[in-house]
Amino acid sequence: MNIENIENFEKNCQNIQKALDYGKNSHTLDDVRESIAKGNMFYHSLGNSFIITEVHVFPQYYNLHGFLAGGHTEELKKIMPYLEQKAKEVGCKYTTLTGRKGWERAFKDVGYKPTFYTLDKEL
Repeated sequence: MNIENIENFEKNCQNIQKALDYGKNSHTLDDVRESIAKGNMFYHSLGNSFIITEVHVFPQYYNLHGFLAGGHTEELKKIMPYLEQKAKEVGCKYTTLTGRKGWERAFKDVGYKPTFYTLDKEL
């Protein structure tokens, strides 16, 4: 399975922008594109779905974080074993996903559970 297909990034720009909008535009599309080009983020796609990951480095461990995703839940779930294996290969102890609350239910059957809930307030 070849899911690291950066060519699909350009094809998915509209969906990536929707995900960025949902995430309050912490990054622009160009920010994400540049981070992928520099190797700070990684783009993965399968079918009509994508996930953008990054490695968080903490003093005690590494964590592969699913920063941005879109598409069909079942396709995203098919990508996860590949990402989990890649995470192990680079020494990550955990994988995490950020997404809508509905992901709690959708990803339960592949071993993901809620750890934190994030609340925010615009100032």
